[in-house]
Amino acid sequence: MLSLEEVAQLTYNTLQSYMDQRGIELAVGPLSDIDAGSLARAYGELNWEWYITEVGNRDDCFSLCIKLVTSQENKVVEHYPAGVALCTYFIDSKIFEVHAVENFVKDTEDHPLRRKMVLYTLYAALIFMNQVDGEAIRIIEPVEDKIEYYRSFGFEMLADGSNAMHCDFDKFQRVLAERTG
Repeated sequence: MLSLEEVAQLTYNTLQSYMDQRGIELAVGPLSDIDAGSLARAYGELNWEWYITEVGNRDDCFSLCIKLVTSQENKVVEHYPAGVALCTYFIDSKIFEVHAVENFVKDTEDHPLRRKMVLYTLYAALIFMNQVDGEAIRIIEPVEDKIEYYRSFGFEMLADGSNAMHCDFDKFQRVLAERTG
């Protein structure tokens, strides 16, 4: 059985391969300490200092950092993240939780990440979950204006009042296959 670090690395590699095959000028990897520091200094709309402390420092954290590739031939990427997601995976319950997602390029019309950070986070969840035989994905405290978007992937609000959305992994795979079919 692979460790969570190995699963994360395979997820980054697979998602990067997806980007490269389609000519999408984005680099995929984990959130570095330098990136985390820039986020903690009020880089985005979310309280990244809290998320990095409470989620990013956990052993079960899966971080996703996406940066713009500025030179494909020289393999040069921007210094600052274009988008970040912090997630966790619970081995016992086989649940992947998305805690925070932010896209920092909302005002740049021609940026390859524009309006796609949530989608690429869900793709990363799909890749990760396929490797660990996961059973469900949860979106923790979804942003109000993204709830309908999450529903389009099969997510539903949990009835327990926890302010989380849930989707069984089999259903998520079916819905995603139908969407991309």
